[in-house]
Amino acid sequence: QCTSQPGVCDAHERSAERTPHPNIHQSGYRLMYHPASVVYHIAGMSNKNKTKGKEGYLNPIVHYLNERNKIWFLKKYTPFYYIPTVFIFNFFYSLSIMLYFVVRLRFQKLKAIIKAVKDGITGNIEYDQTLS
Repeated sequence: QCTSQPGVCDAHERSAERTPHPNIHQSGYRLMYHPASVVYHIAGMSNKNKTKGKEGYLNPIVHYLNERNKIWFLKKYTPFYYIPTVFIFNFFYSLSIMLYFVVRLRFQKLKAIIKAVKDGITGNIEYDQTLS
């Protein structure tokens, strides 16, 4: 369905053959562009403070999402014969990050990493907003 924005539907019709992924059209969806839209990326620079706080510059949720999603990715795409190596490496990598947060007294970030590991292993998709 088109919006009242002039040119939006026309631009869509002209670019239908250049859709980024063919399944978009095959699934019955339409790709629209709205020039006034604003997109915030939760793990990007929109979660970086301008001044350094008690927990540093980055919001703990950024560390949570990065760690959890890394575990999901590894669980999904690691071939079975690499599992022991990947597990050992990532165990020590995550442990070193946790130790760093303990040394720097960044306990919110430590809590975020611990929860991320738990959620990554169990497959929990919902994160706790109180981490931020």
